[in-house]
Amino acid sequence: MFGFSIRKRYLLQPGKGCYTVGTITEHYWRKGEHNYLVVYYVGNQRWQTTASCGIKNNLNLPCPPLGTRLYVYFAPADPNTAQITAVPVPDSVRVIPPIGWAKLP
Repeated sequence: MFGFSIRKRYLLQPGKGCYTVGTITEHYWRKGEHNYLVVYYVGNQRWQTTASCGIKNNLNLPCPPLGTRLYVYFAPADPNTAQITAVPVPDSVRVIPPIGWAKLP
């Protein structure tokens, strides 16, 4: 969680957040870095967050394909504070609780 503010670190401490399903909707370049956009919903409100992929700091971070569903860990007090997990969502998960899950289903 590099680059996170102290508030974000606090809000995303283990046991303080919830999980929901996010979908990769876009790949783009910003400041020479390849990134992807993940859209997720909490309640009926749409949120989004991003992550880097490709070559960064001599690491090859794979870029997930568009449409990939991943779990997103978010802070219920501030759903805009979120972290994309590397855990894919199985096709069997169709119903997502409006406020997510306390633990991965």
